[in-house]
Amino acid sequence: MKKRLLAILLSIVLVFTTFAVFSASAATTDTKTVNGASNFNKAWEKTATYKSNSIYIGVMVYGYNTVLIKEDYVWTKAAECYSTPKIFRDGYDTSYQSGSQKGQNTYAKYEITHKTYYVSYRIVFSATYNNVTSTVAASTVK
Repeated sequence: MKKRLLAILLSIVLVFTTFAVFSASAATTDTKTVNGASNFNKAWEKTATYKSNSIYIGVMVYGYNTVLIKEDYVWTKAAECYSTPKIFRDGYDTSYQSGSQKGQNTYAKYEITHKTYYVSYRIVFSATYNNVTSTVAASTVK
């Protein structure tokens, strides 16, 4: 009886420990969507700066480039974790197209041929943050 009770208790502890690990490993994500043909007549770029409780956690640079080919791009960089850049071209893609995940303070870049006038740019932080805010500003086309 004691062995059975001990096995049950260990099972309960294992379930709660597993839940806590998966809960803590959820990523923080943000998406910026741009639509309308007028937004893609010429090259443009925006920078979103992210903070958690007023502490800098990363940046996402996204835009449209007309040099050589017309392309949508997103560059992400996280201060304390990994980041992954993603792009979704509505009406063309069936899911987000993803660049490679990069480590802290390193730009992860993803560029893809422009196909539509409704594009979503996404940053995925590998860590979970609370009270995330972002500030978006126009920036210089790279």
